[in-house]
Amino acid sequence: MVTRPEHQAAALADPLRTLGATVRIEPVIEILPPDDWADLDRAIKNIAEGRVSTLVFVSVNGVRVFLDRMAETGKSADLAGVRVIGIGRATCDALFKRGISARVVPGKSDSNSVADFLIQQQAEGPILVVRADRGSDVLAQRLTDANIQFRQVEAYRSVDRQTVSDDSMRAINAGEVDWLTVTSSAIAGSLVQIFGDALKNVKLVSISPTTSHALRELGYTPAAEAAEYNMPGVIEAVVTYEGQN
Repeated sequence: MVTRPEHQAAALADPLRTLGATVRIEPVIEILPPDDWADLDRAIKNIAEGRVSTLVFVSVNGVRVFLDRMAETGKSADLAGVRVIGIGRATCDALFKRGISARVVPGKSDSNSVADFLIQQQAEGPILVVRADRGSDVLAQRLTDANIQFRQVEAYRSVDRQTVSDDSMRAINAGEVDWLTVTSSAIAGSLVQIFGDALKNVKLVSISPTTSHALRELGYTPAAEAAEYNMPGVIEAVVTYEGQN
């Protein structure tokens, strides 16, 4: 069962089907615009006025919403003098597809790797981090501890779905689902809220140590964790587990 937002599910579901898996798509969160565009518009204005030196995107959704809003406000060409960093290969690929050259961070390309890179580079602010209204605070905490000047802007809202289809609920309760994908901390929380103890009937595959930590904090231990924090990594984690068990 793939639990990513509906518009992103195919990137995980299609390769799994190619490998012979039967895939059920059941999004447990939705990606929605911010309630108010004021903060995002102010951040875009600061970029246009040269007040941002480094722009950090933590997700593909952040890239999509932020750049779409820049285009709507007529400021889509204002990133020329800004160093752009994307967390994860998928985020960088989303930037490249929009014609923006992004720095690929050495290492795992997670929040800690980006923090290490900025700290080692002795980055000076102002740094702008584009993120959701909820998620990991690892990057913000690391930058704060290093006394690096930054601010965050929420580009979109990640909202829990309250229910899933009756068929999916029945399948989880009956133990008919082998694997359930957990590709963010927000998804981890939503899954526990929806399925509760029925999650013990299924193996959980986590996309990263951060997501695994969120699951454990909620009382559930993933059976597998991606070595590379992206969709191919999730698939490889499942394949490796199945090959060893």
